[in-house]
Amino acid sequence: MARMDYLPAPSQTKVFAYVRVSSKEQDQKGSLARAESAMKDWLKDNGYTNYKIFVEQESGDEADRTEWAKLREEAMQFAERNNSKTALIVVRETSRWARELFDAIGLLRPLRLAGIPLHSIANNLMTSIKGEPRPNDDLLFAIYAGLAAQVREEGILRTLGGIKESKKKGITGGSIPKDVRR
Repeated sequence: MARMDYLPAPSQTKVFAYVRVSSKEQDQKGSLARAESAMKDWLKDNGYTNYKIFVEQESGDEADRTEWAKLREEAMQFAERNNSKTALIVVRETSRWARELFDAIGLLRPLRLAGIPLHSIANNLMTSIKGEPRPNDDLLFAIYAGLAAQVREEGILRTLGGIKESKKKGITGGSIPKDVRR
């Protein structure tokens, strides 16, 4: 795949890449290793040699993911210390960043103000930074983040409906995301 002309020059960029799968089952089937390998291939194909990959097996529903927080913190610190170099966050697709709409969008603001764009490979977009607006990509990011959140919310509704029906039959159980529990 040809390098996108809007991406920052590899020689002047440190990439903070994020690779995530949601479940242990995906990890056990090799999804995490394949995703990490695919990210390394993308970095190499696009000329990026200065990078750090953050790998995580954690649901995108959770806002307190350890590696996700480390990535944001390290990218912010790099941006503060290196005015002559660019920090770039790369994810395979928007849903790997977050599956909760307000997290997805809200956590971009401090990055934007620090001059750190987020690039989604599959969605072919890079978010705006202060002084370099990319309104079409920002809109697409919000749409993709909204779609990921909708899929998540529909799953929660199905789960809650199933739990309710099961209770009527005297069956207990079911797993409800932490932020939905009452």
